[in-house]
Amino acid sequence: MGIELKVYDNGDHTCLVWLPDDGKKIVNCRGFAIRRINAGKQDYLHGFVGFSDTDKLDPAKPWRFPLQRFMWWDYFVRLGDTVQYSVVPVVGASKDALELDTTNATPLTPAMKITGQSTPHISSYFNKGIVAAQWVSRALELAPKNSKIKDLVATPGNPLRDALSGLLRPQIISLLANAKKNQGKIYAALYELNDKELITALQAFGKDCNLILANGAFKTNSPPNNDENAAVRVQLKGKINVFDRIVKLGHFGHNKFVVICAADGKPQQVLTGSTNWTSSGLCTQANNALIIADPNVAGDFLEAWNRIRAAGDDYTPALINGNSTSKTYQVDGCRVTPWFVKTSAGQDLQFARKLINAAKDGVLFLFFNPGTFQDDPVHWTLLQNILARHNQSDHNYKPQPVRARRRQPGHPATHETRGAAKGSETTGCGA
Repeated sequence: MGIELKVYDNGDHTCLVWLPDDGKKIVNCRGFAIRRINAGKQDYLHGFVGFSDTDKLDPAKPWRFPLQRFMWWDYFVRLGDTVQYSVVPVVGASKDALELDTTNATPLTPAMKITGQSTPHISSYFNKGIVAAQWVSRALELAPKNSKIKDLVATPGNPLRDALSGLLRPQIISLLANAKKNQGKIYAALYELNDKELITALQAFGKDCNLILANGAFKTNSPPNNDENAAVRVQLKGKINVFDRIVKLGHFGHNKFVVICAADGKPQQVLTGSTNWTSSGLCTQANNALIIADPNVAGDFLEAWNRIRAAGDDYTPALINGNSTSKTYQVDGCRVTPWFVKTSAGQDLQFARKLINAAKDGVLFLFFNPGTFQDDPVHWTLLQNILARHNQSDHNYKPQPVRARRRQPGHPATHETRGAAKGSETTGCGA
C-alpha cells in the first residue's frame, strides 16, 4: 500500500490532494497529518478540530487532530517560501490511542517555491474574494462599529481590503508602476472601473494611458442609466486618453485587459483575466489575473484593442470579422490562442469544443454563468460539451474518466468569450 500525493500552488496557498494508490482501506486509519518542511523547519498541518467537543489540542502533537479527508489547503505559506510535504496516516484502535504510521507515509514532495510564475513568461495571480468566511467575520468585529464591508474594501490601505485582494491587487499595481517607471505606454479596455487605487495608477500615465471604457452592467439604453462608469469617465477625461464605448442593452462591453508597451509603443506584455477594476472585483468576488509577457501575444491584444476603438459603440462588421479568426503563439512550450468576441459564427466556441473533445487527462474550465442548456449540440454550452465526455452514448466518450475540474469561480476566463484548456494549450483572453 502506498499513498499518492499531489501538491499545487497559486502563489497564495497550496492545495494538497492524496489517495491510497491501491484504493484499499488503511487499517485503523483515523485520518491524516501533513508533515511540512518550510525553510528547514518541520511542523504538522492539522484539522483544528478533534473527535469530540472535549478534545484539547496538544501543541507538541498537533497531528492528534488528523485531517479526516483527502484534500487540504495550506494558507500559511507565503510568496517566495520553498516547501515540501508528506502525508502521514494517523492510526490507532481509538481516538485516545493514536500514532503516526510513518511506514505508509508518502515521501517528501519535491521542493516547491510558492510563486504565481507558471513559466518564465506566464504568471497568474488570485485574490481571496470569499467574504462568507469566519476570518472575515472576525476582521469585521475589529473594524469600527457599523462599518460596511463595501466601504472597507474600497479604502486603500485597509487591512481587510489588503487581505481579501490577496496577491491580485498588488500585482496589478506593481505591473502598472513598472511600466510607468520604464516610460511605457498602456492600452486598456475595461468593463467597470471605480477602484481608487487603480484609478490613481492609470492617471499616473497621463496621456500615455489609452483607455477604452465601456458602460458596465447598465440597466437601460437611456441616459443617465445606461452608463455605470459615468462619474469616473468625467473624472478621467482630460487626464488620460479616454475612448467611450457605450454599447446598447443586449450586449456588454465585457473587456478586462491592458496591453503594456515600451516607450516606443511596441507591445511587450498583456494583463488579462476575470478581474473587474472595481473594489468589489478586487476583494469580494473570486477573481484572477493572467500576465503573458510575450510581444506576439501582446500584439494580438493590441490589434483587438484597435478594432474595439474603431468600432466605437457598436459591433461593426470589421470588429466581428477580425474576431472570427485567431492565431496561435508558442510561449514557453505552451500554445496560447487568444479569441475575442463577438465572432460571426461562434468560432471561439468551436475552438474550445475541439480542445474539450480532444482532452486526454482532464478539462480545466472557468465559468461564471455557463448559459442555459440547449437541445441542439451546435448550440450547446461548453459545460454541456464537458459533461458529454462522460456520456457513453456520445462519440467523444472516453472510458477512462476525463475529470472536469472547476477552477476559481468568477467571470469567464475569456471575458466576453469562453475558455478551456487541454494539456499545455490555452484558449481565451479578452474581447
